[in-house]
Amino acid sequence: MWVAIFLVYRAAGWIVSALVVWAAWTHRISAIPGWLLSSVIVAAAVFLFLLGVFLPTLVSGFLQPLPIGLFAAAMVALATAQWLPAVALAIGAALARAVRNGAIAVGDHMRGEAPTPPP
Repeated sequence: MWVAIFLVYRAAGWIVSALVVWAAWTHRISAIPGWLLSSVIVAAAVFLFLLGVFLPTLVSGFLQPLPIGLFAAAMVALATAQWLPAVALAIGAALARAVRNGAIAVGDHMRGEAPTPPP
């Protein structure tokens, strides 16, 4: 059962990544004010970090593809001359990677294992 839930969260991460890349490609992401986009990215990172304390495996599964998608969206935004969304998405990719590494460390600690070095 947990494997199925893990795969659903990983698939959700890929879907969110694809939607963000699509939004950057079609210039829909530049319609969002910069302060709102940055606030949503930071709020999502904080929420996922706090959720990762209780469900580290699920958060890690969701965040595995997300930094890739956010970085791809940042490059698409940069290629289509959307400078500020590109910076916000690149920061979001770094935050997603940091939160995923934190969730992996919490999961290792809860299982009583030695910490896994970040990938």
